[in-house]
Amino acid sequence: MDASERRRRAGEEAAEWWVLFDSEDVSLETRTAFVDWLRESALHVEELLRVAQVHGALEQFQRWATLSTDETGKSRLPADAAGKVMSFPLPPRPPSQDAPRASRPRRTWLGVGFATAAAALLALWLSGLSPRNYTVVTGQGERRELTLSDGSVVQIDPETGLRISFDSKLRQIDLQRGRARFRVAKNPNRPFLVRAGGTVVRAVGTEFGVEHRSQGIVVTVAEGRVAVMPHNTEPFPRAGPGPGGEPASVPEAVTGEAAPVADAAKSQAASPVVLVSSGQQITVSPTGSAQAVREVNAERELSWAEGRLSFENDSVATVVETFNRYNHLQIHVADSALARRTMSGVFSASDPESFVAFLRSTTSVTVERNGRDITIASAR
Repeated sequence: MDASERRRRAGEEAAEWWVLFDSEDVSLETRTAFVDWLRESALHVEELLRVAQVHGALEQFQRWATLSTDETGKSRLPADAAGKVMSFPLPPRPPSQDAPRASRPRRTWLGVGFATAAAALLALWLSGLSPRNYTVVTGQGERRELTLSDGSVVQIDPETGLRISFDSKLRQIDLQRGRARFRVAKNPNRPFLVRAGGTVVRAVGTEFGVEHRSQGIVVTVAEGRVAVMPHNTEPFPRAGPGPGGEPASVPEAVTGEAAPVADAAKSQAASPVVLVSSGQQITVSPTGSAQAVREVNAERELSWAEGRLSFENDSVATVVETFNRYNHLQIHVADSALARRTMSGVFSASDPESFVAFLRSTTSVTVERNGRDITIASAR
């Protein structure tokens, strides 16, 4: 998603939040969701302030009732109202390169500064939580991209839940379910940890994905290198203060200055750290055992973060389950023989119809449609 699309989406969401808070008795759950939305990105705060400023300017315009429409259907403003419309104090868009700086009107931003501070205080008042600790949950068909306070970017898949916890020593994300791709801002003094199902992934400045799958936790590295701890035996500290209120210390296993060597004779408490580099992938089973690191096409494996679904010898049942997570249009497989068939291909996550068409072109199936449901079955 490019910058203009992110701004457009943030503007639409800001307008929806404004209407919601202006028209309803908002529940605590909704207010908490609003606070989380504000904290996801400075762009969200910016667009909300833009909506608030436009709303305030429109409220001051008292001549709406006198607007008339002539016989051609074109709107006609009273002569003395044009100036008021043109003087709405909208925040300026980024300056274009071909416009001379001296020709732009000067604006006073004191009000915007107060508004920004008010938004921050409102967020704290509504949630009662630290501004660096919050939860993000996506629903069916919902993909999100977050810019964290340190500059790292997280791309979140549908039906994913994660908890973000930052402090002065440690950046930590608990991936409770689903999958996410991380582009980590470099900061050797603040390790970036992702916890998922007992597995801990540590990075400083790199790009990688972490997924909950049926076979366990899958870590794929697109750039740089990460350290993977298969067992959650606390060699990597949790975010938060240590004894006496001091920040938790960060051992060598986290800083990357030294890496333990695997030794089966050692106790489980000394579980080894596995280093995974660019173009590699590792799977950690639910019991905590790590498979051998393997070479993969990382961009293909992580293409889901860009809205592309890649399958290689996957069952039809697996493909259908994946598509259903991304779309409100739901596909159903009517018989087990078809569900077990394997297939390969790359599809747009938002286009389940392309998968149905592909299936019809490669095998004999029947397709029945009923509203938002599609049922496919082996042809008799």
